[in-house]
Amino acid sequence: MDDDGSENKPSKKSHSHEDQLASRRMKDRQRYASMTSEQRQIYNSKRREQYHRQNETSRHRRRERERQRYHALTSESAKERNARRAKLERERYQRLTPEELEAKNRQRRERAAMARQKKSENRGDGASVERSDLDKDEVTAAVVEEATKAAVEAAEKAESVEI
Repeated sequence: MDDDGSENKPSKKSHSHEDQLASRRMKDRQRYASMTSEQRQIYNSKRREQYHRQNETSRHRRRERERQRYHALTSESAKERNARRAKLERERYQRLTPEELEAKNRQRRERAAMARQKKSENRGDGASVERSDLDKDEVTAAVVEEATKAAVEAAEKAESVEI
């Protein structure tokens, strides 16, 4: 405690720090305003790179923390977490409009078809050789069509079994 009782007063140091920050911001604004368009473009591109690099770094750290937390859970806690996630996903799915549901299912079928195609290519099936001369859109359309036919046949087979 000082002799003059300045313990309750804001310190001059913090006030001067705020002044320094305000002064620096003003200088930065003036410097940016005086830049040519090329200099601004370079400055902004460097800032963008820095921003994305920091975001990527923070995402990486967050993933590591989540991974550690995930593996640190007991089996009972993991079951509870998985049940909670499944419940939320079911609720999210039920809130979808018919258009959103159709789009989601179409994307899911396309991803599954592409995964099947990639798997068959890795195995060296003849099916991948037949499709090798087709472009990606044609392959996607053909695979989706095949998957749709298979799903319709399965549904018809299931209906005939129920009858």
